[in-house]
Amino acid sequence: MTKRDFFNILIKLFGLYSIVKLLFTYFPSTLSFLIHTPDWTSIIGLLAALLLIVSLNVLLIFKSKTIIKWLKLDKNFDDDRLSVSDMDVDKLLTLGLIIIGGLLFINNIGAIISQILGAVQMSARQMHNNNEIFSLFSNLNIIAQIINVVIGYFLVVYSHKIAIRVGQINQMNGKDKA
Repeated sequence: MTKRDFFNILIKLFGLYSIVKLLFTYFPSTLSFLIHTPDWTSIIGLLAALLLIVSLNVLLIFKSKTIIKWLKLDKNFDDDRLSVSDMDVDKLLTLGLIIIGGLLFINNIGAIISQILGAVQMSARQMHNNNEIFSLFSNLNIIAQIINVVIGYFLVVYSHKIAIRVGQINQMNGKDKA
């Protein structure tokens, strides 16, 4: 299996995972929200968020090769083949960082869109004046999710450089103990 094939499969699995998460978390919460506040602005906003999330998932599933090329995921490897038996620590750490970064990104991007939509709707209705604690918690939650998305993005894009740096630190620590 080539590294491009591995990342292609991995990105498609992230997309499928995100769709399953969308079906079992976002849809039920959206339906319950619509039942409690059935107005046109809510419906239009939720449909826009749903369209954005679905288009992101379609991009992950059907344009994974473009994503691999754009993020340069198949670069910075010594060879094109992926064999677990001859992988060194740097390669395993690189793959682990890509997986963790991808999960951070995928798990938080949909929640950010949903939370921002909810915050915009609350500010449009001026409900945030009545419940400032909820508004503060919601804003802090959005900030934390944005930070998770940014960290996930940087872990994926700079995974090889981070793995090399961690390897250098481990080698320096190993020499100090010897």
